[in-house]
Amino acid sequence: MHSFFSILKEAVASDEQKVLALIVHVEGSAYLKEGSCMLFGPGGIRKGMISAGCLEEDLAYHAEDLLASGCSGKTLIYSLESEDDSGWGRGSGCSGTLFIFLQAIDRMLQNEFKILDKSLYNGNSIYWTIYFSPHFDYMGHDFQESEKQVSLPSGLMNRTSDSEHLIIYQQLLTPQQRVILFGGGKDAEPLCRLASQCGFSVIVCDNREDRLQGLHFPEADQLILGSPESCMKRIHLKDDDLVVIMTHQFQTDKDILDQLQKTGSHLKYIGILGSRKRTEKLLQDHHFENIYSPIGINIGAKGPEQIAVAIMAEIISIVHS
Repeated sequence: MHSFFSILKEAVASDEQKVLALIVHVEGSAYLKEGSCMLFGPGGIRKGMISAGCLEEDLAYHAEDLLASGCSGKTLIYSLESEDDSGWGRGSGCSGTLFIFLQAIDRMLQNEFKILDKSLYNGNSIYWTIYFSPHFDYMGHDFQESEKQVSLPSGLMNRTSDSEHLIIYQQLLTPQQRVILFGGGKDAEPLCRLASQCGFSVIVCDNREDRLQGLHFPEADQLILGSPESCMKRIHLKDDDLVVIMTHQFQTDKDILDQLQKTGSHLKYIGILGSRKRTEKLLQDHHFENIYSPIGINIGAKGPEQIAVAIMAEIISIVHS
């Protein structure tokens, strides 16, 4: 999912036509599975991955051909069985067959993507359905809001009625999980960058206007300037949010914990930078579940970049536990 969000942002960034490549079906083994996608844009723009490098050049050629033809979409089938350089597998260890759908992102689809992006940002889950004929000719698509956030494996299914036989690809798109970072210091910059690269939506909160700048946090989805109380009023916490506290100010950290406690949210992760003794003092008047301090997996990290890796490793392990 995380590559889809970066692709979605790129797809709506300009009116230039682009092509989305989406794995809709895998038979056997492959480097990536259904739902993996890649964007091909003008000037050689590429976002995301489809394979371990076996198919991208050929897909780029077909993407250009699709735009030149004026067609809405087409499905390509790649067999990765060959282990020599004459086949698509090229000794990569994959031996499956990939069905990859190429869809031209025209003005209409771009507008749909803008609505989709806004809906996901507002916390809605969306079913993305693509319709194919039995010969995998593209028949259309739709986006429908899901009432429940259920786990749904991406893939193909058949739908047969008296009047039609369709092959359907369906994927559940869920909102990005948020990392809420309190503290806009220099050491927060690599953490913001890495969290974004790992597929999280990042919110940075700080009361220093000179630090809370896009120049310092270009990957952040939102920058909130103000006190812990005013920041919390604008965030609207969710139980699956991941909070990192690294202001380096004891009283500010305590104020943040005060505000977190008032919300009554059962957060999945609250990581606090600092020693265990310092954190114990901070928590004297508070009771939280899922407190992690000292923050990050103990890998002997030194310096902001390595500490960011340790923190994200801990967050990812908790998200997937």
